[in-house]
Amino acid sequence: MGLALRYNLFHGVDAKAVYGALAGYWASLRHGLAERTPRTPPLRATDEYVLHAERAGWTLLSWDGGWEWTRRREAQLHVSRALGCVGLLVFVYDGQCWGYELFDRGAVMDVTALPDRALEAGEVEAVLRRRARPHGHGALDLLRLLGVDLEVAEADEPWWYVVPAAARWRAFAVVMR
Repeated sequence: MGLALRYNLFHGVDAKAVYGALAGYWASLRHGLAERTPRTPPLRATDEYVLHAERAGWTLLSWDGGWEWTRRREAQLHVSRALGCVGLLVFVYDGQCWGYELFDRGAVMDVTALPDRALEAGEVEAVLRRRARPHGHGALDLLRLLGVDLEVAEADEPWWYVVPAAARWRAFAVVMR
């Protein structure tokens, strides 16, 4: 298995504000947020999120191992709309493809999915300018270009996971009320 990653990034807002907006979204669906102890490495099949403190202008939310997209994407757009901020969803599926969804104040601006290959040094900026289709761990290259510091590690299973440099602010799960 390859790298699995689902990150939301919210620009210019802090973790407390993101958490509050998420709590409001899930409460509207009769769900709550319950604190959890984060695991390293994260378990692929868990239902939890890790919210990291703002760093380099971005607050990072690491999604759980689930692939339910509808509610999670609604939640990210709600946070963006409620806080009036730009956001980004970056995902990697089993190291085979990656993509992103850019949104601003709750509206999706751009969505791209790409095959997997690492970008060469200096290639990221040129690729983004051309809007070409880069591959691979270009997802990590994109995150690093935005100033998100990351470390890639291998779990026992084996599969690859990413550890953000930003401090963990809170880990939580969405629970039924």
